[in-house]
Parts: sequence; structure tokens; C-alpha cells
Amino acid sequence: MRALLLVLTMSSAVGSPPQTGFLDGVCHVSELVKGDPLDGSSVSASASPPSWYANPSRTIWAMWNGKTYTGSYKVLWFRTQGETITVTGQRLDGAAPQMTADMGHEPPLRVQGSALSFQSTGCWQINASAAGETLTFVVRIP
Repeated sequence: MRALLLVLTMSSAVGSPPQTGFLDGVCHVSELVKGDPLDGSSVSASASPPSWYANPSRTIWAMWNGKTYTGSYKVLWFRTQGETITVTGQRLDGAAPQMTADMGHEPPLRVQGSALSFQSTGCWQINASAAGETLTFVVRIP
């Protein structure tokens, strides 16, 4: 009976999408998507395609470009042209002030740069929305 239960438990996990978030004391970061946005936009001059976070419908894309000299993280966003993007973030593994997003003062083009600032290290969930679509991903801030 114990073997049957083990087989049933294992088979229920097969085919399920990887979990992200803070689970069992571990920060499970989101998987990256390789390639470029579907409209043919490209921001990479290198031979290898950049890595992105993207929503399932591929209408919002985020390229994580690392930490800047100010301590914020540079993120490049692709979304429907003319739509305003809203970005929020909260720490999943402890109390912290919310992340702040400086989206600049650019006109609402298809591509927009931003600076995301985190008040503490940890496991963070980033939420972006534009034109009724959303993108949620989890990152670990060292």
C-alpha cells in the first residue's frame, strides 16, 4: 500500500509547471524565456538571444539587466505600444518596504527602461500590468 501511495504522489507531480515563490524556506525564481518578443523587436547585438521574463500570452516582456551604480536594477520592458505599464514588487520571505519602480518620463513606446529599487535582500515577486495583461515573476536579490 505504501508503494502505491508513492507512485500516485509522484505521478501527480509529473507534467505540472515549476512552482515559483517562497516555498519551504527556499526562493524558487522564475524561469527565463530565450529569444526576442514576437513582433521581431530585438535589443541584443550579440549572436546569442537575450533572456527574458514573459507572460504566457507574450504581450509583456522584461529583460533583467543587473545592478546599476546607484544600487537599483535596470529592467527593460516590452509591452503594447501606447499603453502605460505599472510595476510593483513585494518581498515574499520576510517583511520589507515595497520595491519602488522608476519608469522614467518616456512617451509610451513599445520599449521602456526602468530602475527597480529594493530596500532589502531576499525573494521578491515583481508584478507588471499593461493593457489588461499581467506578468508576474520571482527574483532573488542578493
